[in-house]
This record gives sequence, C-alpha cells and structure tokens, in this order.
Amino acid sequence: MGFLDSLFAKRPHDPAQAMIVWLKKQPPIARMTVAGWFGPTHNAGVVLDWILTRPDCDRMTALSTFWEAMQEAPAELAALRSDPAALTPNLALEKRIAADWREGRFILSEYGFDPAQHWSEFAKKLRKYRLKAADFDLPDGIRDPLPGPRFTLWWPTDKRLENEKSNLISDITVCDQAIERPEQWLSVRKKRLGY
Repeated sequence: MGFLDSLFAKRPHDPAQAMIVWLKKQPPIARMTVAGWFGPTHNAGVVLDWILTRPDCDRMTALSTFWEAMQEAPAELAALRSDPAALTPNLALEKRIAADWREGRFILSEYGFDPAQHWSEFAKKLRKYRLKAADFDLPDGIRDPLPGPRFTLWWPTDKRLENEKSNLISDITVCDQAIERPEQWLSVRKKRLGY
C-alpha cells in the first residue's frame, strides 16, 4: 500500500468517538438519556466514562448509573472472590462513582431519582451471593432519593437528530456485540459499518 493509499484508506468507524462528538453538540439532557442506554464495557463504556467525567455531570445521572451497575456488582464480587482474575467492569464503575460521590463531584440535578427499587433488587442479589451491603462500602446519601420530577428519556423533536442518536446507539451496540459474540455479530457489523 502506497502513501496515498494509506492516507485515503477507509478506516474503521469509531462508534464511541462518533457518539462523543455528537453529544458535545447536544444539551445535557442528551447525555442523561445516553447514559441510561450504556454499560461499562467496550465502546459503551468509553461513552459512559466520558459522560460521567464531564464537569457538569449531575447527581441523577451518576445515581442512576451507579444503581444500574450495582445490579451486576454482587455477581462480579462473588466471581472476583473465587477468581482474582475475573472481569469486574460494573464493580469498577460502582467504586469510581462512589469515590466521586464522596468528593461531591456531581452537580445538583433538576431531575429526581428514587433508588428504592434498585436497592430492593440489589438486596436480593446480596442474599443470592451471600454478601452484605458492607462489602460495597456505600457512600453516605447514595441510597437517598433525589427530589425533583422524574427523568424521562430525551427524544429530539427534530427527526434528523433522533435518527442520528438512534444510529449512533445502534452502531455502539453492534460493535460491542461483535466483541462479545463475534460468531454472531461480526457479519452484522460488517454489513452495517463495512468492517
């Protein structure tokens, strides 16, 4: 391959970077919505990490992300105790958000969030894996409801923006599935993104 060929060769699409570029042009409510779609691994994890490290990341986004991670954290902690090499992305995310919560890094939110249902599900998983809440060193206030109206997902009224959002979320989902289950998803990624 010559210099010009390498210069103009099609490079693989970076879905996480594309989503971040798009989110930079959107209102903060778009980040709140996207955070609810993603978990802590692969391309989705890159976007989620970017959202949580913005200086204007709000408490509702952090709290809802924390409690979503806590739904998988007991299984990961149990796996880690039996295999020190076990992957624990939700446990790592939970610990990072807890540390930032303690430092007061998240700004006040205009939206409320009640973690009661998440706590109830978390408690069931604690029993299932014979763990205690103390195993997680939860920060003060992380179980308290945030006052305010309940957050609802942001759906842009501009159809073009909605299509962009949906396509970017789908690109990340397909790429991450191709990493997790290549035998099923590599062909889907190739068809959708060309690589």
